[in-house]
Amino acid sequence: MAHFFPGAFLVNALLHVAQGISGNAFPTPFGSPPGEGPSSPTANVLWGSSNVVIGYLLLQVGGASQRGKTARAIAVGLGGLTIAILLSIWFGR
Repeated sequence: MAHFFPGAFLVNALLHVAQGISGNAFPTPFGSPPGEGPSSPTANVLWGSSNVVIGYLLLQVGGASQRGKTARAIAVGLGGLTIAILLSIWFGR
């Protein structure tokens, strides 16, 4: 579980940074209503960047041991895949 959440944060970062650098307004927790209302491209870049930092820090905390690299990589991938699917459903409405 320690590597599932970093994957989710890192995939979420991709979405927001891509929307932001493309110049698109996209929902963030700072929109109105939160998570549904559009936020500026700059807010998306900042929100996505903060997700990169959080994902990286979570990986560092959970990655102290070198044992189980494959299991950790799978957990990160599953976290990323899960959030990608959930976000595609959420924003596909």
